[in-house]
Amino acid sequence: QSGVTAATSSAGSNQGNATQLAETISVVSTVSANTTGVKLPVALAGRTVTVFNATATDCKLYPNSSDTINGGSANAAITLPANTSYTLSCKDATDWRVHRPLAVYDSSGTLLN
Repeated sequence: QSGVTAATSSAGSNQGNATQLAETISVVSTVSANTTGVKLPVALAGRTVTVFNATATDCKLYPNSSDTINGGSANAAITLPANTSYTLSCKDATDWRVHRPLAVYDSSGTLLN
């Protein structure tokens, strides 16, 4: 699957009821609480996705069922900070890896991403 979802809302309080992401690029535009989250597509070796949290509130980023993020526990979430994007790639059929993000600041020292 490839495409862009420009307005996704986080939901739920666990992996089972988090908002399912399906596109290559997803923008989370509504986060009602830092306990809500979004869920990555099924891991597939070589797949890459980008998730941008365009809100002022952190949210949970879950792997799909039985998958992992950064070699962590199966099904365990990581935090997707407010106003931050993560690009993740699958190293195999079960494990997503977060690319180290680049922080961009304006001339006054305000974080832009």
